[in-house]
Amino acid sequence: MPPRLHEAARINRVLVVCLIATSVWHWRLFATVFRVAPGSLLGVLLLLLWVLLAGSVIGLARASRRGYYFTYGLVLYATMFHGLPLVPVVTSLLPTQMLRSGSVFVLNLGFLSAAIASHRLLESSDRNPMAAPPRRTRT
Repeated sequence: MPPRLHEAARINRVLVVCLIATSVWHWRLFATVFRVAPGSLLGVLLLLLWVLLAGSVIGLARASRRGYYFTYGLVLYATMFHGLPLVPVVTSLLPTQMLRSGSVFVLNLGFLSAAIASHRLLESSDRNPMAAPPRRTRT
């Protein structure tokens, strides 16, 4: 495996572990989808969060382009609408609510930059099927 693909795969594994830890850490938030009426605004917003999270985990595990797009949407949506940190344990260690809410933005920004770095490494790789040039046919 070329070095760039190896680095992108390592970053993807870390991102997937963080997303799975987020879903485990905030399991009550995801369980609320089934308790709230699905047609209500809160039910729709939480269902959208769940879909973005599942699409990100599956897409990053497969290193697909669609997974990165799900991840970009998830970071923006989780930060703006829910204030949900995608690196879950760090914010619970901070003493005040003001520090926690400020750290959510910083942590999610770091998560987003790691996803962008992994995406760029994968796109610039020579052996990546997403970036591969068309095959030449012999005549």
